[in-house]
Amino acid sequence: MDLKIQHVCPVKFLVLGENEGLSIAFEAFFQQASDIDSVVLYGPGVLAAAGVTPNTLLLGLNVVFGVAKASSILIAMALTARVRRRPLLLASTGGMTASLLVLGSVFAAFGGARDDAAVAAVAVAVVVAFACAFSVGIGPLAWVYSSEILPLRQRGQGASVGTAMNRVTWSP
Repeated sequence: MDLKIQHVCPVKFLVLGENEGLSIAFEAFFQQASDIDSVVLYGPGVLAAAGVTPNTLLLGLNVVFGVAKASSILIAMALTARVRRRPLLLASTGGMTASLLVLGSVFAAFGGARDDAAVAAVAVAVVVAFACAFSVGIGPLAWVYSSEILPLRQRGQGASVGTAMNRVTWSP
């Protein structure tokens, strides 16, 4: 008598295909690890360190960040069907990387120049560019991608894996 032992796993998330589950988890992780929340929450502190001084101007710049992010999401909605997801994700991560490199270079080179208007203007432009690059690609497309990569019967599981990974890596 030949007995075959089957491994029955009680966790339903393991029903996902190996590549799809990892892809959803990694994209959700990198979306949150990009630390857009820190840029939004600590943006006024970063800009104050760059030389933007009046509190009313810092508050106004937060409004500019919000409008830039919202308009970038609308642009992403319009471009997603035409340009496809991968080019938008690559452009998004490239733009985010470039903007953070420029911001780091500006602070490294002119960190002590608090009264320099050019440093403040570059810092504002780069932080807005980071928020726009995030909102055009990896921000909204991580949620779209997790629902489109899986068959209909596994979308709920895939979305829950992506959401769990996204919430586990929340930083601020």
